[in-house]
Amino acid sequence: MPPTYDTLVLGDSTIRHTAQITRSSGVATICVPGGRLLEMGEVLDMLPKLVPNAPSKVVFHVGTNNWANNESNDQIARKFDSLILHARKVLPSAKLIISGILVRRDTSLDDIRLLNGTIVKACNKPGVVFVDANVDHKTRNWLGKDGLHLNRFGVKSLSDVFVRSFSKNW
Repeated sequence: MPPTYDTLVLGDSTIRHTAQITRSSGVATICVPGGRLLEMGEVLDMLPKLVPNAPSKVVFHVGTNNWANNESNDQIARKFDSLILHARKVLPSAKLIISGILVRRDTSLDDIRLLNGTIVKACNKPGVVFVDANVDHKTRNWLGKDGLHLNRFGVKSLSDVFVRSFSKNW
C-alpha cells in the first residue's frame, strides 16, 4: 500500500508485480492468485479491513481464471455485471475500470476479442469504463515463459495501462 492512494487495483495473479510500479502513482493493489470474479466480490466485502481509506477509483483485472476453467463468455459477462453491481453497493461513488482479459499463449486473439466484446456489454453503465489492452498493444509480447503470467515488460506495460486509464478517462 502506498502511503496515500485514490486508486485500487483488484485482480488475479496477473497483477501481482504491478504494485511495485503503480505505487508511486497513488495506486494500491490487492492480488488474489487464482482469483475469479466471485472472489473479487468477497474481497470488496473485506475492503474496510484491508485498506484504511475507501478508494475513489477501482480497476478490476480478473476473469482469466474463469476463462481458463471453461466458463462461457456469457457466464463471465454475467459475473462481471454482478461484480459491478456489488462494487456499486460497497463503493457507491467509486469510478470503475474493467480491464479486459489479456490474450494468453493457450488462447487465440480472436477468442479473447469475442470474450472481451461480450464483457464490454456488461460494463455499459454510468461510471464504468472498459479498457482492453489487447487493442493497443501486442500483449503476447508481455507474457513470460509460462505463457500465462507477465514478464517484466508486461508488468510495466500493464501498470502503465492502469495509470493512464484513469488519467485518460477521468
